[in-house]
Amino acid sequence: EIGRIMLDSYIHVALTEGDIQQLTLGSLDLYGDKTVQKKIRSRITDPKQFEDLMVELYVAAWHKTNNHAIEPIEKEGYPDLKIEIPAIDIPVFIECKHLWTDSKNRLQKVIKKANKQLKKAAKEIKIPSYGVVILDVSIPVAAGQVENDNLPDKLQRIVDVVQSALSGKKNQFVGAAIIVWDDYMQLGKPPDRTLIAYRRRYKRVTHRSPNLPIPEDLPLFEGYTTIYGLHWS
Repeated sequence: EIGRIMLDSYIHVALTEGDIQQLTLGSLDLYGDKTVQKKIRSRITDPKQFEDLMVELYVAAWHKTNNHAIEPIEKEGYPDLKIEIPAIDIPVFIECKHLWTDSKNRLQKVIKKANKQLKKAAKEIKIPSYGVVILDVSIPVAAGQVENDNLPDKLQRIVDVVQSALSGKKNQFVGAAIIVWDDYMQLGKPPDRTLIAYRRRYKRVTHRSPNLPIPEDLPLFEGYTTIYGLHWS
C-alpha cells in the first residue's frame, strides 16, 4: 500500500507541476477543464471509482512527462484520454481500467467495452486514430516483493486472455492493451542501509489484426520507478 501511494504521488506531482523532491502537489487546475476537475473531486472520495481515476491520472501524467499533449475526455461512452505525440499525425485514444479480479469473463467484458468507446471516438473525429486500453491488474496479480524482472506467475494467464480477446475480428479498435502491475525490490537488510524500489511495470499486448496497427516503438506507456533509502541508525 505504501508503494502504491509512493508511485501515485510521484507521478501526480508531475501532472500538477508540483515539487518532485518534496512530493508536493501543484494545481489540479492544470489538468483538464472544469468538467474534468469536477469529475476528479467527485470520484476521489468514491471507493468504487477512485481506482479507475488513479489509473487515468498516472497514465496522463506519464504522457505529460514525455511532452505529449493530453486531452482528458469527460463524455459518456467515450475513452478517458486523447493523446497527441510529437511528430505523429495520428492521435491516440486511451481507455483506463482498474481490475479487482483477473477472471476471464471480466477481462473480456472490459476489453469489449473499451473497444466500443474507442470505436465511438474514432468514428467521431473521422480521421485515423490509434486505440489503447490500459489494464491495471495490481490487485489480482499481487506481485509484492520480487527478486528480479521475471513476470509474475499470475500475469501469464492474464496475457493469454487479453491476447485471445485481441485476435481475429474481435475488438479491432483496440490496437494494443497495456497490462500494468506494481511490485517492489529491496536491496540491503537492516540494520544496514536499505534501498527500496517501488516499480510500476507493464506488458504490452498487440492486436494481431487491428483496425489500425500501432507501431511497436510508439510510446504508449512504459512504467516508472520510485526509489528511496532507509537509514536504521
